[in-house]
Amino acid sequence: MAKSPLNYEGYWRQLASNTRVEAGSQLVLTAVLLTQIRNGGERSLTVNGTESFRRLTVKTCPWLADLPWSLSVPQEKIEIHMSLEASTNPKMLLGGFLRVYARDFLRKSAIRAELVESVAPWLTEGEPDDVFWVVGEDRAFVAAARWALSRGRGRFATPSTKLALIFESLKAFDLDVETEIIRGGDLRLGRFNAPVITVPEPNTDSGRAPIGRFQLDELSYAEAALDNTHRIVAIVSGGSLFRTQGEDLELKAIYLHSRRLARVAAFPSAAGVESGIETIGLLFCDVTGKPLTDVELIDFPRLQFSRRPWPVKLRTAFTDTLLTGRSGGEGIEAVSAHAAALLEEKCIFTVGSRIETQGDREIDELLSRRGARPLTAFVEVIRCHALGTAVDGGDGSMREATPNDITECGFLRRPKKSIQPDFEDKVQVRRMQKQSLCPGDILLTQRGRVGSLALVEDIPAGEIWMAGQLFVILRLRTESPVHSAKYLLRYLQCRPVQERLQRISSNTAVPQIRAEDLENLLVPLPDPELGVRPAEESYNRARELSDKIEKMREEIIRTAESMEF
Repeated sequence: MAKSPLNYEGYWRQLASNTRVEAGSQLVLTAVLLTQIRNGGERSLTVNGTESFRRLTVKTCPWLADLPWSLSVPQEKIEIHMSLEASTNPKMLLGGFLRVYARDFLRKSAIRAELVESVAPWLTEGEPDDVFWVVGEDRAFVAAARWALSRGRGRFATPSTKLALIFESLKAFDLDVETEIIRGGDLRLGRFNAPVITVPEPNTDSGRAPIGRFQLDELSYAEAALDNTHRIVAIVSGGSLFRTQGEDLELKAIYLHSRRLARVAAFPSAAGVESGIETIGLLFCDVTGKPLTDVELIDFPRLQFSRRPWPVKLRTAFTDTLLTGRSGGEGIEAVSAHAAALLEEKCIFTVGSRIETQGDREIDELLSRRGARPLTAFVEVIRCHALGTAVDGGDGSMREATPNDITECGFLRRPKKSIQPDFEDKVQVRRMQKQSLCPGDILLTQRGRVGSLALVEDIPAGEIWMAGQLFVILRLRTESPVHSAKYLLRYLQCRPVQERLQRISSNTAVPQIRAEDLENLLVPLPDPELGVRPAEESYNRARELSDKIEKMREEIIRTAESMEF
């Protein structure tokens, strides 16, 4: 009877404790011992420092001789021993290693190996050899090793000579593996006669720029991956899905112009990531010879994909969605977009930018019937920045409005936060002048609680109110087609427009509306006969009701705190 997995994990923990050898070298040492036992040798081996380790490895495992040596052990006598049971169950031994040391390879922020395993059926669909290359570094190694362990075979390409040695040593664990070292500046992923999934590393402080690091070499990866004539999946940083400038725009254009981009999967924060707040996206490129006109955009929900581990039902829905391009349930959203339209619209690869709702149709009909102008024709959009620090003392005459000062009914309370800017700082003084509020200004939360709005009505005499950094100020222009702030506020507060603001906000840890999207938001002109009167009457009625609610809330609090019992 086989021992429990815990005992196989215990082998690695004991090895680390007895030898002070790091994880990768432990794996290669164990591979050497397994091979030695298989060749009729002893169940123990001894090495004395790195050179002794290298000589013994090359002699016992000749398939590692052609790879550059990038491993070391302490310069001291190291002895390891393996039980009969462990030597006859190498795959279970490897499974124990991956459970113990996965986080060592994944570092702080890591794409979960389940993500790669769920993508694999799409990659290998129609492939006679049922094999694909995992390209990347530390976390790609974990995904490739897990896949090789579950299927008996795996392919791994990396710029790290150390990882190449470690992965190639898996042959000693009865696995069919192949490894290639990618030289800097010479990706040529087209040389792999099989599908490819690229797994770039997150930003780290290592000082070296590994191939495929987020925000650094994704462009090189894109061009290299598309040289491969098989199916490709590129894992990219989430910013590439919604940012519309610089390298992010160029990256998406490469995939669209290839006419191979079949679908894009977007994951919210913490969905496919063990820790941290990075978002990620998967770009699916089909084989050449199949020109594509539509791209399927898929969004995966935050709540379900944050669960640990992924439930079986969720993994099934995820795989089904990736295979078909249609929602597999579990809150997953999917929509098709024309490749040419995506290029024209700056390549925003998120579902929210494409979904049309009943509210959208109502808004579009209203805009068509009345005529419309962009928001900047009505107001000046003033972006806000951080001001002075909050103070407990002082006279409280200088106050900074925050989103928490807006009631659930959409009215601005007297700001609670008192601040004391540095008047010697010229930058702070300029920001104060720009962000000082006036009656008639509209505050719109551009970041965080996106779309929260309120009108600045009266400011008490002797007080100065300023907008906090999460806001933009919408201030009526003298040449505006409409001179009613209440009219603009009521339009921006209506449900269909609020839904549109939510959809065009970025899918990041802190959602935000791009300034360009906000400035170009179309606003209908007033009804030719009724003008702005219905909007102003609606606002005034809402204000009356809100005042009653506030008075009732105060009365409830007084009653609850009273001594009448």
